[in-house]
Amino acid sequence: HLYAAYVQHEYQFPPYVHTYAGVRYDYHPLTGSNYSPRGSVLVTPLAGHTLRASVGRSFRNPTFVENYIDMSVALDLPGGLEGNVGVVGSTELDPEELTSFEVGYQANLFAGRLKAGANCFFNQINNMLFPLFPEDYMVNIGNVEGSFVNMYDEEAWGVEVEARAQPYSWLSGFANYTITHVEDLTFGGTDERTPRDKVNGGVTVGPVSNASATVLVHYAGETSWPPTVRHPDLPTSLWLLEVGDTDAYTLLNVRLAYRFLKDRAEASLYLYNLLADGHKEFPLSEGIPTKISGTIRVMF
Repeated sequence: HLYAAYVQHEYQFPPYVHTYAGVRYDYHPLTGSNYSPRGSVLVTPLAGHTLRASVGRSFRNPTFVENYIDMSVALDLPGGLEGNVGVVGSTELDPEELTSFEVGYQANLFAGRLKAGANCFFNQINNMLFPLFPEDYMVNIGNVEGSFVNMYDEEAWGVEVEARAQPYSWLSGFANYTITHVEDLTFGGTDERTPRDKVNGGVTVGPVSNASATVLVHYAGETSWPPTVRHPDLPTSLWLLEVGDTDAYTLLNVRLAYRFLKDRAEASLYLYNLLADGHKEFPLSEGIPTKISGTIRVMF
């Protein structure tokens, strides 16, 4: 049984300041009660210009897998090694916690034809969950069992800049860029599982004779996922829980649409990953192919 409740209050100090405050309560049978407060202040010193500061806390309860998994894989490997490698869950886990601090600025210019903004963020992440293996796993690789625990804490900070323009009724576009740094506070070093750089952009043209076209571009930087279990007596291809790296990639998508029946119906064609590079977004995943899909929507 899961229970939740939420309350929010908004107040305006004319003519420049808006404040928002809210809190959510959640109850989970394994982790008990959790509160997620959030507050923000918006200051509008000039028409079309807004400064924002906010702080909030959120959490993630353990998943069903992290609580209850009980998996064991039998090994029969070169060099006479044999045994089992397993992972078990725990019902004594605490939720992962995130405390976020943000400041931002947004401008609404030229009667709304251009919107631009910049944001800075700092996040504290605590009680992050991960399977823990015994310290001597490299010696006793033939019989290893790991268990999910609240293992480590991290900090993340970065900057986002964005712009959205609509110079004409039939033409609009957007672009944004994010740079992120994640620091591992428990084991030290940079957590490179999050791309440092991300870029998004898009242009929409339409409707022109009831037709429209949208081109979207997404870029993500490279990531590195460290291995969990290695053993010197095993060939590289058999390292256990070896993950690896992903290269930076660019995703190009196109959507073509046509409206008819006095705008009550629309047929669209969506082209995904037109570059057809077969890139991976996670080291152990399959390469992503080009995909084509179509839809017809009718409004009554």
